[in-house]
Amino acid sequence: LSNIQEPLRMARCFADKLNTYHTLVRYLKATGDLRGVIEKCKHVVSELSDDFPDQIDEALFREETRRVEQLLKDKSEAELISLPKMTDERKIASMQFLNHALSS
Repeated sequence: LSNIQEPLRMARCFADKLNTYHTLVRYLKATGDLRGVIEKCKHVVSELSDDFPDQIDEALFREETRRVEQLLKDKSEAELISLPKMTDERKIASMQFLNHALSS
């Protein structure tokens, strides 16, 4: 982990740290430190200015799932496929780290 600290310390901005954080999260996942994966992903997502609740329980998960289903219910597969590609780099990075957290 000492190899990780140098690039984080030398980064000029948070975006410069993202590749290092990806590597760190993969390392934590490979070593079985799932709590570390989730905590690091929460840190990164919060730094990217996305809200990430402190506690995620079944009720919150169901509510968020229901909300997404409601947003998508009238959309056809063709409409979803034709949506423009996401270009906001911060949102893309947030989604990547959320994926890391959910797949651990």
